[in-house]
Amino acid sequence: MGFYQLPEENGKRSRYQVHIECLSMDDMETFITNPGRAGEDAPVYLTWQTNAPLFDKGERGMVAGSRKTKAPGILTLARVPGADAEGNTLTGNRDAAYYQIRPEGGWLAATSVQKVSQYALDELGFVTLNKAPESFDLIDGIKQPNNVVKGILEQLYKVAQDETRTTHALNKYNYQRLLALIDDNHDGYYSEQEYLQAVHNVSCRDRLYRVIAKHASEWYYGKDDPLWKTYLDTLTTDAPLWKTYLEAFLDKMTWMKAVSEKGVVLGPEPWHMHPMVFLSSMMDENETALNWLKVPKGQLTFDAEGNDINTSPWFSRKIHWPGGVSGVTIGRGYDLGQQTTANADLTQIGIAKLLKSWLVGSQGLSGLDAQSRFNSASEDIRNSTITRKQQYDMFMISYQRLEDDVKRICQKLNTIRVYQPNPQATPEQAWNDIPEKIKEVLIDLRYRGDYTPHARSLMQRYAYSGDLNSFGNVLSTRSNWLNVPEERFNQRISFYEN
Repeated sequence: MGFYQLPEENGKRSRYQVHIECLSMDDMETFITNPGRAGEDAPVYLTWQTNAPLFDKGERGMVAGSRKTKAPGILTLARVPGADAEGNTLTGNRDAAYYQIRPEGGWLAATSVQKVSQYALDELGFVTLNKAPESFDLIDGIKQPNNVVKGILEQLYKVAQDETRTTHALNKYNYQRLLALIDDNHDGYYSEQEYLQAVHNVSCRDRLYRVIAKHASEWYYGKDDPLWKTYLDTLTTDAPLWKTYLEAFLDKMTWMKAVSEKGVVLGPEPWHMHPMVFLSSMMDENETALNWLKVPKGQLTFDAEGNDINTSPWFSRKIHWPGGVSGVTIGRGYDLGQQTTANADLTQIGIAKLLKSWLVGSQGLSGLDAQSRFNSASEDIRNSTITRKQQYDMFMISYQRLEDDVKRICQKLNTIRVYQPNPQATPEQAWNDIPEKIKEVLIDLRYRGDYTPHARSLMQRYAYSGDLNSFGNVLSTRSNWLNVPEERFNQRISFYEN
């Protein structure tokens, strides 16, 4: 770990960086295929492909519909609810006949999914890229980057081709255009920033973080090596002070060649990967892992409904009463005042018997009754802490119920008739036309009780039409949400604008 500082034209850029070095005798390209089949007896992930038939859970079991998965995906197996052949929800999913794929809004049959070991990195989207550049100056604004940059753009282009969100539909054409420019080898002045923005496109970062690239290390090659010298020579007249600084910097940075010459053969071209994504994919997840603080959908609501700081009054893994008309709450918004099946929910999640009994006794209480119930809790109950996984499971149950309620409202014929631009739209079409980001905001509004008829009169038409700008304007106008706490108001705007 060290302090890194880089001068710029109008100042400097500084940050602390952590370097993680992994030494292995394994061949990387073979390693990611899991040749030893490690972990196959206890798979950690569940994957599916595009166009897998989706099922809906009806009163009489699973019902085959016309919908299919829009894109391939990966979920942590332990987080995926399962159901038996009759559609009954299971407490575990080991022998499930169906799996609930929340990002797709439906269920997949066991025959449509694959259970994958955490060591089968290639099946989890990791790819190796061996395209060593001729210079460290990868994007110079003159010569087209037919190097590791092209390899990365090709990977991101594959992701963009699978994109289903209409708001991101142009991504694939941009990648296609940039790759065509590289292939045509039309050297000349071009925008370096355009390539940088394409590489660091937020909507494709999951694939970017899974690219394992082999290229020369700046810690191996010195200022006199061709990979640096070609670039440094151009600075002799253009930026002599910058050249002097870089040469001094490189003299202090290079060390790998000296170590290799002493018998520890590190090699000039190591593999480079995102350390946290690479390592976390192979980690076992226990009930207290930090990964349980990330949810497949509803992150806006999850983050807004508490924190994980045990000294904070908003620590969510103990019982609390948020005030107002709320009920006793535990986890991220599991309000006992709004529950009717608390005993079944808490049993499924595995809440300890004493705490479960007390929570079930709080079911249906709200406002002052809930406050009185909370104040009467014993120290043992107040200090009982659920695990992060239990909190995750609890949130997914309550979030799914509120999502179903928002879906019910959006599919009501009267709501469609008043606000849908196409009043002849079917309920399914009306719901599917709403962009995912808008759906997440609507569910957060419903979570806090803000998805009122008045709110729908302001924004529902923009939700149906997918008008992101107009919806955002309504969301960010403070006078529309005077009853919403300032912090929640700002959290919604921040999420929507990100």
